[in-house]
Formats: sequence, C-alpha cells, structure tokens
Amino acid sequence: LILLSTHAVSAQNHAPCSFDQHLQKQLNQNPALFEKIEELKTQADLIKVDRLTGIRSGGGPRVIPVVFHVIHEGEDGNISFEQIEDQIRVLNEDYSRTNADASETRDEFLPVASNFNIEFRLARLDPQGNCTDGVVRKFSPLTNNATDEVKAVSYWNSERYLNIWVVKDIESDGQGTTLGYAQFPGFGSATTDGLVIRSDFIGTIGTASSSGYKGRVASHEVGHWLGLFHTFQGECDGGFFGEGVDDTPPIAGPSSGCNHNANTCHNDNPDMPDMVENYMDYSTGSCQNAFTQGQKD
Repeated sequence: LILLSTHAVSAQNHAPCSFDQHLQKQLNQNPALFEKIEELKTQADLIKVDRLTGIRSGGGPRVIPVVFHVIHEGEDGNISFEQIEDQIRVLNEDYSRTNADASETRDEFLPVASNFNIEFRLARLDPQGNCTDGVVRKFSPLTNNATDEVKAVSYWNSERYLNIWVVKDIESDGQGTTLGYAQFPGFGSATTDGLVIRSDFIGTIGTASSSGYKGRVASHEVGHWLGLFHTFQGECDGGFFGEGVDDTPPIAGPSSGCNHNANTCHNDNPDMPDMVENYMDYSTGSCQNAFTQGQKD
C-alpha cells in the first residue's frame, strides 16, 4: 500500500491530482479491492488480444453524456456556460487526438499515440427526461475545501452520466494545492462516481485563461475515471502493482514542467525517454498531448 502513493507528489510543490490519495484510502479500508484492479487488468489484456487478432472491430465513437454540477458561492466560482463548453471541446480533442498540439508528440511515441474513439456531450435530458443544457448550478459553502461531501449537493445517476463537480478549491490532505481528483471504476459508491475539479481549471477561457493547463486537468481525471493509473505508478520496476500499460515507458516519479530530455528509468527495452507528453503524467498541461494504444485498451 505504501508503494502506491510514495511518489505521487514527490519532487513537487503541489499535488495537481489527489487520485492516489483517494485510491489509497479506499484500499486501506477494503484491501479486497486489489482484486478489482487485477480484474480490470485482465479485461484490458483480453481487449488487447481481440484487437491484435482482429476479433474486435472499431465502429462509431462511444458517446458519454456529461453533467457539470457547478457548486459555488457566486462571483468567479459560478463559471460561464461558454467556459464549460470549452472544456468539452478540450476533452473531445484530447480523446480523439484532434488536439492542435498532437503534432508535438515526439517521433518515438507517434506509433502508439491513439484516438480513444470517445465523444463527450453535455447532457440534453436530465434524469426525469426534461430538457437540460447539462449544467446544474448550486449555491453551497461546500465548494470550499471540497471533499466527497460536495457530491451530495447535486448528483445525477452515474450509470447514465459522467458527473463533474466544479468547486472553488479541494481538500489537499496536506500535500499542497489539489486541482482535481476522480473515482476509479468499481471503487466507492455510485453516488460519488465522477470527477471533482477546481473551477479555475475548467477549460481554457474565463477564470482558467491564465492557468496554463489548457483544460488538461479534466483530460487527466477522466483517464482515471476510465481506469488509468498515473504513468509513474509503480516507478521503474512496477512496485507492488504497476500501471499495467506496456507502451508507456516506466518513470521513476511524477514529471514536473516539460523536460523532453528526462529518462529516469533504464530497465525498459528499448530504453525510452520519459513520456512527459502523456496526459496521465504530472507534466504541465501545455506539455501534454497524447494517450497511447495501451491506455486505450
């Protein structure tokens, strides 16, 4: 258990994603959830075999309806609908590999860079079947130093929607500023399933215009929500359990900034540099531009 989060926030002044801490807490409470992780990895292995043998075909994108629960106390926290639409744009570009900076993926990673074939759409019908724009706005002090308690303020059935709770700031567990976190598949209650993200890191415009993250906090957290670990999970040797993805090079710890010269592990063959452009690292949003086929599986 210690190996899970030892390097989740090391060598950084902030913890942009507190996924590791939340996963750690759930594993401490219920160690049997390790079996869930192994089950998910087995499913991924079967998908990979199907893809390589041609059994599993493509088809149109899987559409995920999204609802944004904007929990605020007025002013800047009650972000505009345009800013939310901009975040949806970023998600769709990043997960379809139509992002403008896809051209910045380095040559050694181009063969594995992948389109996830997923489309995110703001919900058009609410749980009662009424028309909606996919945004719920609630006034609540729980937007401050937010925890999972904020999710009770507003929630839609997580079997039908991706819930994204937008808050002023997030409880950090003493590890620095947290920008967002997600619930891993099969972990926790259905009523807490989804993402929590700071309002000033939603999209690229409005209150997020100066963040420098280019809306990639949500791209990163959706990755966790879909079952991805950080690329540095398990460090160089995989630890107790590793990331489980073959085509992302091992990394000794979370990246900072955008160092294309970094190569912190040398036990991979061939010896590849750290994939700092991967959305599941801690590199800056302006550096991130790719997922891999292994992560798609």
